Amino acid sequence: MKAQRTKEMAAALYYVLIMLVMPFYFENRYFNLTMAKARFLWIVGGILFLAMAACCIPGMAAMIFQQRQTVIAGESWKQKQEKSFTMLDVSILLFLCSAICSGFATKTPAESFWGSGGWSMGILTIGILAALYFTISRNISFGRYMVRAAMLSSSILYVMGILNSFHIDVFGMHRGIANDFYTYISTIGNVNWYVGYLSILFPMGCLLYLNCREYWAKRLLFLYVNLGFYNVIICKSDGIILGLAASFFVVGLYIIHYRECLADFLKLLISFSVVTGVVSLIMKFYHGQFIKIDGIFRFVMQKNLWMVCGSIALLVLCFQRSGVWKKRGFKFTMAKTRQSFLFCALFIVIALVVLFYEISVFQDSWGTGRGRLWICTFNLFANFQWKYKLFGCGCDCFGIACLSKYFSHLGGIYLNAHNEFLQYLVTMGVFGLISYSMIWISAGRMFFLKKGKSVRDWMLFSGIMGYLGQSIVNNPQAFNYAVLFLVLALFRKSITVR
Repeated sequence: MKAQRTKEMAAALYYVLIMLVMPFYFENRYFNLTMAKARFLWIVGGILFLAMAACCIPGMAAMIFQQRQTVIAGESWKQKQEKSFTMLDVSILLFLCSAICSGFATKTPAESFWGSGGWSMGILTIGILAALYFTISRNISFGRYMVRAAMLSSSILYVMGILNSFHIDVFGMHRGIANDFYTYISTIGNVNWYVGYLSILFPMGCLLYLNCREYWAKRLLFLYVNLGFYNVIICKSDGIILGLAASFFVVGLYIIHYRECLADFLKLLISFSVVTGVVSLIMKFYHGQFIKIDGIFRFVMQKNLWMVCGSIALLVLCFQRSGVWKKRGFKFTMAKTRQSFLFCALFIVIALVVLFYEISVFQDSWGTGRGRLWICTFNLFANFQWKYKLFGCGCDCFGIACLSKYFSHLGGIYLNAHNEFLQYLVTMGVFGLISYSMIWISAGRMFFLKKGKSVRDWMLFSGIMGYLGQSIVNNPQAFNYAVLFLVLALFRKSITVR
C-alpha cells in the first residue's frame, strides 16, 4: 500500500513538472531550446521512472518467492495481467522496438540514440516516454490539480503569445534573433511546435467549457478559450486548422450525444468571430509592430468570413432561445447513433473532397515548400536498401540522410520531413510507420468501443485527435511528445475504467 502511494505521488509530480514547469524551461534562449526540453525530460522522467520502478521491486520479489502461491492462482493472475494489457500498450511497445531496431540498422548510432541529428527525438527520448507511459497509465490518480495545472500553464503561454504578437519579449528570448518574432513564440519555440501544443490543449479546454455548469468556473473557462482563440489566429501556421478540424470531429460527436451543449458551442463560434474581428481591427488601425497574419486566417479576415460565421451562429442561438424551436416541433427524432454515423460519414466525405483537391494542386511549392520536401522524402525512401526500408536510416536522423542527397534541390536545411508519418517511414522504416499508425488506430478503437464514455474520455480523445490532425504537416519534438504521451497515458487510464 505504501509503495503504491509512493508511485501515485511520483506520477502526480511528473504530471505537474511536465505541464507546469517544462513549458517554461529553456537554456541559452532559442538556440538549443529543443535540446533543453529534451534534457529536462531525460533527467526528470528518468529519475521518477527509476523511483517508481524501485517501488515495484519488493512486491515483485514477494510474488516470486511466495511459497503458498498455487498453480491455479498463478494462472488466474496471468489472465488478469493479460486483460490489463491493451492494444494501445502494444502499439507503444512496438513503436519503441521500432526505434531501437532503427538504431541497430543506422550508420550513425550515436545520433540515432541521442537524436542529435534532429530535434532530440532519438531512442533515448522515445524510450523514456514509453517507459513513463506504462508507469503513469497504471499509477496516476485523477484529481482536479490536473485541470488546474494544465490551465494555469497554458493560460500563461497564451498571454505570452498575445504579447509576442505585439513584439513584446517577456523573457528576452529574442535577443540576437530580433527579426524572428513571427517564427518563435514564447518559451515553446518554433511556431510548428506551438501548434502541436495548442492542438492538444485547446480542444480539451473547449470541451471542458461545454461540460462545465458552475457559474464562475464556466466564465473563467470562457475567458481561457478566448485567449486560446487569439493564439490560434496569430500562430501563423495552417497546421492548426488541421488540428482543429480533427478535434472538431470529436466535439461534433459530443454535441450530438449531449445536445444541451449546442448553445454553448454557438457561443464559442460567436466569441471566435469577435476575437477574429478584434485581431482584424488591430491589424488595420494599430500603428506599432504587430504580427502579420497569413494563410487561411488572412483569407478569413480579408473576406470578412468571421462576420458571416458569427452572424449565423448568433441567429441560430436566438432562434433556439426564442422558444420557436420547441413550439414548431423542431426535434431530433433520429436516434443518436444514426446521427453519429451520419456526422462521421459527412466528415469523411468533406475530408476526402479536401484531400483530392489538395492532391490535384500538389506541387513543389505546396505548403510553403512542403511539397518539394515530401517528394524528396518519398524518393529517399524508394532508393533505400531493403534494410533501411524495413528499419529506417536511424531514429531522428532524417536530416543526415536527406541532406546528403537533396540539399541542393531543397535549397535549405531540413531536419524533419514535416509530416510525422513520412518522418517515421524514413527514420524507422515500414515497422516504424506501422507501429506509429497503430497508436492512433488503437486509441480510436478503444474510444469508440467503450460504452458509457465519461467527459474525461471525450476531452482526452479530442486532444489526441487534435495532435493527429496537425501531425500531417508538422514534426515531432520532445516537449510536445511529453505532453502527448502523458495524455495517452491518462486516456488509457480513463478508457479502461468501467
